[in-house]
Amino acid sequence: MIRVDVPLGGRSYGIDIGAGALDQAGALLAPYAPRGRLLVVTDPHVAAHQLDRLTASLARGGIAAETH
Repeated sequence: MIRVDVPLGGRSYGIDIGAGALDQAGALLAPYAPRGRLLVVTDPHVAAHQLDRLTASLARGGIAAETH
């Protein structure tokens, strides 16, 4: 997996890219969900193909996801 940094000063963030990254989302995002909850913003097209995999991975990481 590689990380691409998006340099935006105080709003900087990283993007993890690699095979299996979606299946590791729970572990990767756990540090950002100290209360065990995240909001997932998606659209019907992406959700139809990826949402179940993402929410399963989040659940394995102890994260409950609300989607919109």
